[in-house]
Amino acid sequence: MTIVWLALFALLLVIEAISVGLVSIWFAAGSLGGFVACLLGAPVWLQIVVFGVVSALALILLRPIAKKYVNDKVTPTNVDSLKGKVMTALTDIGDDDHKGQIKVNDLEWTAISADGSLIEKGTKVIVDDIRGTKLVVERAEGN
Repeated sequence: MTIVWLALFALLLVIEAISVGLVSIWFAAGSLGGFVACLLGAPVWLQIVVFGVVSALALILLRPIAKKYVNDKVTPTNVDSLKGKVMTALTDIGDDDHKGQIKVNDLEWTAISADGSLIEKGTKVIVDDIRGTKLVVERAEGN
């Protein structure tokens, strides 16, 4: 079983290195716990329990701390700056089946209505969200 625990540990570290998302590192710690239990002569069922307990404790106790220091900075893109901007609908805007157009900084963007209702051409709209390459808009106050 020592080889199984070490192989599992190595595999989980490789998966973590590939994903870099703090996904499998907790289970790698658990596999080390199982390895230590194996070295101490514990039966297989106890090794598995130790693996589960150590993995769960690492996940519960250490993940919030690690998340705070890993990938804590989200860099907004230029598209994110469009949220909250008020623009004028160039065409009628509806749901995904009835996309419209709005103009932003001399560029035309595809737009859909946030609630699926029809927004007429010329209406002032505010960008509520961004889904892929579509701006999700709703009527601006006073329209």
